[in-house]
Amino acid sequence: MLGPGLQRALEQLRATRFAEITGARLSLSIPVAERLLNELVGAVLPPNLPVRDVTIRPRASNTLQVRARVAKLDFLPPITLTLDIDQQPRVPDTPLGLRLRTVPGLAALAGPMLAQKALPPGLRLDGDRLFIDVAQLLERAGLADLVPLIERLHVATEEGRLIVEVDLRT
Repeated sequence: MLGPGLQRALEQLRATRFAEITGARLSLSIPVAERLLNELVGAVLPPNLPVRDVTIRPRASNTLQVRARVAKLDFLPPITLTLDIDQQPRVPDTPLGLRLRTVPGLAALAGPMLAQKALPPGLRLDGDRLFIDVAQLLERAGLADLVPLIERLHVATEEGRLIVEVDLRT
């Protein structure tokens, strides 16, 4: 938790669109452990999603395993899907792209179940691809002022961790 003085200074920087630090550059590499990733995902998924108990396991080579239960079919075992990161985001115009790698034809079956209205804003399913609009997710989190500062965003995985690299410039 930030102290009140530092919190006020950061709020003032945001209010002035970081004018007092124009020209600053910041490069971050953020390794997000599987546990934290799943806490973050759980916090943003809407309760009306037709799946529950969603967990994500980062694997090596830009691969994610997503495990979930179909909400109204509790008698079925959980479904595990493998997704490959196949498109890096270019904020704000290009979303992060993931391609379904397992169970051919499942995307066609899951499409109606995961209709656009059931997905949280910022997520879009198109055939065997899932698109994540990073700018929209940041805006929903109250961080819209950071979007124009992002020069580069790169998302990768290694066993047990999602690696987020970001270059910011004021």
